[in-house]
Amino acid sequence: FYANVLNDTSKYVYWGSHDSSIGEAGDNTPGSDNAFTQPSDNAQVIDTGLASGADGTPSVGEKKTSLDLLDNDTTEVDLIMSGACGSGADGITHGQNVVALAESRKDAVAFISPRSGDVVGGASNSAKTTAVTTFFGNLNSSSYAVFDSGYKYMFDKYNDVYRYVPLNGDIAGITANTDLVADAWFSPAGYNRGGVRGTTKLAFNPSKAERDL
Repeated sequence: FYANVLNDTSKYVYWGSHDSSIGEAGDNTPGSDNAFTQPSDNAQVIDTGLASGADGTPSVGEKKTSLDLLDNDTTEVDLIMSGACGSGADGITHGQNVVALAESRKDAVAFISPRSGDVVGGASNSAKTTAVTTFFGNLNSSSYAVFDSGYKYMFDKYNDVYRYVPLNGDIAGITANTDLVADAWFSPAGYNRGGVRGTTKLAFNPSKAERDL
């Protein structure tokens, strides 16, 4: 069935909905002779362009719709990264949704960074500490979630600029690498297993006392 072939094997195209102009190509029920129905319009070729895309940042509702696709017991996922949580209440809602997904599945771990405005900028470390702890204080405490405190400043080779990127992707990667080189119960931390790569500087580099908070 062409939809399954595309979705299971293509790295670039995902089948969303059947083209209504091909009347029977969506019928994947074999007949009594165990053969699939031959569409009457089998010689037809559909040539179409991609459409309905949109530039910009997805809303918290659109992110939730995406997360809902993973809330089942058939899609295999181990590490769920929040990406950038966004500003204000939307960032809190997105963080809550990511934690809730991991809690619902109970076979995956969520990785969440603070909002960019909490740590990127010229505020004092004390103010950043308060912002980070306040943000995570609005999220459910969970055995299925890992919170980090940082954004790293890194070179974006595709756009030839430096930019701040949340660390949840790095922390998830370190966790996966620890599972590969050690075991799942080893801590993804320390000078060897805990190194964050491609970092020019951190937006927030807390002291030990600030880390303890």
